[in-house]
Parts: sequence; structure tokens; C-alpha cells
Amino acid sequence: MEKEKWEMLRKQAAAIEKALSEPQKVCNKSCDQCLFTKNKIVSDQRKHQILEQCERDETHFICHKGSIAGQNVVCNGFFRNKTTPYLELAKATKRIVFVDPKTLEKPAKISKKKGKGLK
Repeated sequence: MEKEKWEMLRKQAAAIEKALSEPQKVCNKSCDQCLFTKNKIVSDQRKHQILEQCERDETHFICHKGSIAGQNVVCNGFFRNKTTPYLELAKATKRIVFVDPKTLEKPAKISKKKGKGLK
């Protein structure tokens, strides 16, 4: 059991180190479907569930536009209204970069060529 605990801690430390190796992107304004606006794309009940899950997991809510683009971009509404230990650390170490949600790009698709494989 002790070995498993240390392995879990090593993995968490590696994840934190990786997360802090680059700035954390945050939307500089709310997108047109922001969870914190009347135009949100989920019900109030689902919003409540999402925010409870974020609090339980000590994680942030990723902007809808960032999610579509496959990017970890903190929702502007979440950043203004909530926080996490990670976001506090990112703020304290000046690792926050604000981005326009309209400029987030979708990841390029990897094309698979059809045909015969190598023999």
C-alpha cells in the first residue's frame, strides 16, 4: 500500500510540474455560450453539478470553445467567480495568459491514408 501511495504522489507531482511548465490560458472574456451567462448551453441543474464536480476535484471549468478546440483554457466566468489551488498558484507565479475565445483553433485532424499496409 505504501508503494502505491508514493507512486500516486510521484504521478501527481509530475502532472503539476508539467502543468506549470507552460502558462495557463484563460479566456479574456466570456464566450457566447459561457456557463456563467444566461446563454449557457446547459440547464441550471447541470451547471450546479459541473461546479460541484470542479470543487470536489479541485479543478477548473474549461471554456466550451477551448474544449471544442482541444485546449485547456479556463472559462472566464469561472476565473472571475471561482478558484482552485492550481489557479491560485498560476496567478501567484504569473503563469496566466489571457486569450480571446473567438481565436481558439480546432486541432488539425490527422488523415489516415487508405490502401495497402507495409508487408
